[in-house]
Amino acid sequence: MIAFLQKSWFLWWILATLVILRWFHLFSSRTNDNEGAFEAADSVQEKASGGSKQIPSGAASSLIT
Repeated sequence: MIAFLQKSWFLWWILATLVILRWFHLFSSRTNDNEGAFEAADSVQEKASGGSKQIPSGAASSLIT
């Protein structure tokens, strides 16, 4: 077992580096997505409070026909 670890230490460092980089990538993309989600939610609320008479969901629109 020790011989295997001695021969493959470089592969373990590559694996650890990839895992860390992937974690940072996911962390940074979550903060960017959350900011966009908050902006999208604000714009939806502004449109909804504008007094439009549109039906918001597609399910209710099938009753109108």
